[in-house]
Amino acid sequence: MPDMQFFGKNIMKKGTVFTPEAFQYNTDFLFSEIMAPGGTGLDLQTQLNTRDYTMPIIFITGAEDTTSVVQAMKLGAVDFLAKPVDNEKMIRIITDAVESDIQARAQYAQLVAAKKKITRLTAREREVLELVVKGLQNKQIAHRLGISIKTVKAHRGHVMHKVEANSVTDLVRLSEIAVEAPIPT
Repeated sequence: MPDMQFFGKNIMKKGTVFTPEAFQYNTDFLFSEIMAPGGTGLDLQTQLNTRDYTMPIIFITGAEDTTSVVQAMKLGAVDFLAKPVDNEKMIRIITDAVESDIQARAQYAQLVAAKKKITRLTAREREVLELVVKGLQNKQIAHRLGISIKTVKAHRGHVMHKVEANSVTDLVRLSEIAVEAPIPT
């Protein structure tokens, strides 16, 4: 295999200097030599990480360099291949990496959507949501929050409307998704 870097469908031959600025953000994956043109592949990976752009990165090397392998994996590389590379193995690794990335992006999109919905709620509505999700009845929520049952029902109705939920099950799912990270206040 000739020395080159793969960027999804884009291919850059050895000697081409690659920088994040030249990167097209619709790329599916990065397949790069650890000692890439214009710097190391690890330098490039670090630059992409500092710009909060993630994609599957697979490194290739002709030398056994445990330090680089460990560093690449800590920075988020999905795999590391030694030359000569078996083409079938390379295709399997790239396919798996892209499929995993698609799933991760879908989960992240769900997380962002769930958080966005929850940020629509007032602090009191969030309290009611938390108690509904825990399985408390309106009477129990009213007692715990020191408000009337009628007020609980009103807050609960607002919660259902604002987060576009049709049932308590929808609220539970939304809460489970949003728990992945802190909810903005």
